Order: sequence, then C-alpha cells, then structure tokens
Amino acid sequence: MAHDVDNIKVIYRLLESYLNTNYKILTEAGELTLKIGQQQPLLDAILKPLSGATDNWAIISAHNPGSEVQTTATNKHSNQLMEARIAALGLSYWQETAGDCQHDFPDEDGFLIAGISSQQLAELAIDFGQNAVVYGRLSSSARLLVFPQVWKSIQKLTELPEFVDLYSPAKDNIGE
Repeated sequence: MAHDVDNIKVIYRLLESYLNTNYKILTEAGELTLKIGQQQPLLDAILKPLSGATDNWAIISAHNPGSEVQTTATNKHSNQLMEARIAALGLSYWQETAGDCQHDFPDEDGFLIAGISSQQLAELAIDFGQNAVVYGRLSSSARLLVFPQVWKSIQKLTELPEFVDLYSPAKDNIGE
C-alpha cells in the first residue's frame, strides 16, 4: 500500500513539474515562452498563416522517454530521429527547449509543431516513449496531454489537475 502512495506522490510531482515548465521557442519573431494554462497571442500570430487544414499545434521532445534521464548523446540522437519523422510529415516546426522552473529535471530540447493531428501526435509520442506533450489550438490555452499507453501509472489518479487531459484514441483531444 505504501508503494502505491509513493507512486501517487511521484505522479503528482511529475505533473506539477510539467505544469510549471517554461517552453521556450525560437521563432523568426524572436524567442517566446509558453506555459501550460496560458494563451499566447504571439504564438497564434506566428501559427495562423500556417494553420491550413487544422489550427492544432504541439510541443514534443524525444528526450528522456518515460521520464527516465538518458545521456546527452542518447537524447540528441533520439531528437534527430524525431526531427526526421516530423520533417517527413511535411509540417512546419521550430526548435524548443523546456526548462523545469523547479530545476528538478534537466532541460529538454524538442519541437513546436504546427498543424499536427491527434493521430500524428500520438504516434510520435508513443513511438518515442513520451509520457506527455503540450498541445493546443489557436486562440486557446496550452494544455498537457498525457499518454496512458506510455505512462501506465497515471491511470491510478481519480482526478487530473486543471489543463491536463488523458489521450484517448477514440476522441480527437486536440480538435476539441
């Protein structure tokens, strides 16, 4: 029983870390910082001309799958593989760095992707072992999308914090 309680504490601590992270994106208009639960008008202005068939966007990294810290070389190689997959999808993307404000976890490089579908995002996240990604739509607040297919213990929670959603293949989380 104590093990489950500890697990729940770890889950909430990790969720808190995701929610308190600064996501810094380097764009043609300069660096912008995004936080979960906040709208970002500058991001909307950058992405709106690129929205095409969908106004969805996401931030994802291949670093530290399953929140298990990897070597710098391993993370760099994984991100190169992810970048190749994103480029093959033909989507616009920018470099991004996520920095945990509490400094409990190392910074992670990743990508802001414009116009990504729920299915494309889920495939990338699950294939690269990511517990969660940041996602949103134009003119909406950034949210955290958790993948129980990877982060199985997340299902122990009876209630999720505000701005956190569980991915379900049965519904289009991004397109809501």
